[in-house]
Amino acid sequence: KYFKTMMWYGRIDFKLKPGTKEPAITHGKKMTLQAILMTDAFLKDKEAFKLWKKIYEPTVYFVGKTDDLYADDYLKLVKEIFPSPGMVDKYADQSKLSQFIEEATKLRPPKILSGAAFVEEGEFAVSTKGFRFMGQRFIPDSYMFQELVYGIKDRKEILKYKGEEKPFTMEVIPNVGPARAFPRGLDILAVLGSKRALEILEKEGDTEYTNYYDQLNKLKDEFSSQTTGEWKQNLYWRWLYSLLPLLEERKEENLPKFMQSVAWIDKELQATLGSWAELRHDTILYTRQSYTMMVTAMPQEPKFTYGYVEPYPEVYVRIEEMMRDLRNNLATLGIIVEGLPEKIEEFEDLLAKLKIISEKELSHKELSKAEYSFIRNIGDRLASLKRFPEEI
Repeated sequence: KYFKTMMWYGRIDFKLKPGTKEPAITHGKKMTLQAILMTDAFLKDKEAFKLWKKIYEPTVYFVGKTDDLYADDYLKLVKEIFPSPGMVDKYADQSKLSQFIEEATKLRPPKILSGAAFVEEGEFAVSTKGFRFMGQRFIPDSYMFQELVYGIKDRKEILKYKGEEKPFTMEVIPNVGPARAFPRGLDILAVLGSKRALEILEKEGDTEYTNYYDQLNKLKDEFSSQTTGEWKQNLYWRWLYSLLPLLEERKEENLPKFMQSVAWIDKELQATLGSWAELRHDTILYTRQSYTMMVTAMPQEPKFTYGYVEPYPEVYVRIEEMMRDLRNNLATLGIIVEGLPEKIEEFEDLLAKLKIISEKELSHKELSKAEYSFIRNIGDRLASLKRFPEEI
């Protein structure tokens, strides 16, 4: 129960501006008002707020701070924009609610895309910004993954495939084409300075993407400039920090010969990846997972299929007559099944059409588009004839 509840609190969000069109703006106001009411509950019930902190703050120490806006962020804005004490009806002021949304959108954006979001103007930060009651936490490796898969940066597509083989990281994304859909654990090690990890990625074709090295070098600069204090901000970061020496290039003169081999370096990569995988497993409930962006568009109209009916008109006539006889006799015998006579009659109509199409085929006459459409959809027609109310 704890896992399911915490996952729900970590995933369900109350977006500020899901989009720029009127329905999205209205929906954003509704969600924001709900988040404000939760914040108001904390203002009025100090014990409830203490209990929330009793859960949130220890998890910050273990894993990190939420990647979303949360109670503390909204409490400050609520006090500024809705200062007067009183009932919750003060939050019905639409002008102040709009002001609240504008101010909240100026706060920090989420760094990791971890769910479905409609991207506008090539950016997801605004459309995904919002409140979560116990939001999932920012972790550096998910952020690295986010930056090393297909996406849109400054209105430009990045990490589209330009090689010839099919490496592990490549997949054909609908409406995009071949692109870097999956990151690898070795990406993290390359960001953290492992030359050998990058060599393996290059050898296996996992770097043959547009802007891969731009993204990689940007991340390397960002993480190489982290201070010791930043690496020690919580247990998750400290765990990764503890692994960094395993990735360093050793050049001591008295280093044992076996530690100078490529096999030893590969062993250390395996050990580092194993430890990192355990870290992710242990913190799966609290950490934010990265997603790969997908471009949506209207699907192409499927190519029209020209079907064929086996031309046995007499078979269809006899079955049609049998069905008509069944329908009439059910009525005569007083056997009443709701919906059944209508289904039989529909079947009779279908059989009559099959007879006509069969005769045209035998006479070498061209079928109409409506008849080809009928053939194409006959599977659905037959399936619908078998559907009856559950109580039957």
